[in-house]
Amino acid sequence: MRNTILCLILSLPIWCSAQETGISPEGLTFLYDGPESYNAVRILQPAGELTYKFKLIEDTPLRFKIKYYFGDERQSALPDTVYYWVNKLNCVVYPLPSDNKKIKIFESPDENSKIEYYKYIPHEAVFVTGFTHEFLKVIFIRNKEAREGWINNYSVFRRKLK
Repeated sequence: MRNTILCLILSLPIWCSAQETGISPEGLTFLYDGPESYNAVRILQPAGELTYKFKLIEDTPLRFKIKYYFGDERQSALPDTVYYWVNKLNCVVYPLPSDNKKIKIFESPDENSKIEYYKYIPHEAVFVTGFTHEFLKVIFIRNKEAREGWINNYSVFRRKLK
């Protein structure tokens, strides 16, 4: 019993600080058993209403350690103890507009840091390159130039137009 409680307490920071991303809507996504492994152990492909979500656990230069599940974590039949590694280029989110109908990009993962605003483009996926407890570091293209910054207002899934 004491070991179970200790395991729960030690894993709490991981789950409390985890961020989520969606799967890239284009092509196949390969999952690996290690941060430097060349052998894919699973292959995911978006199909119709089947959607995948990644819970980000650990960050390395090229990959994230993740737990993945289908749509809603509570509905997924995957074991809680199975983790994989995914290339960062397969992790995307969809920025949501702020009150001024633009996306807000922070210079650093801090609400008080410098902010730049960019045109909101519905259904535009941005690539996730890092994460903190409250922010995702993203990269996207504007005016034929790569832009990078931090966001905290996003959707994991592409929003349906009404």
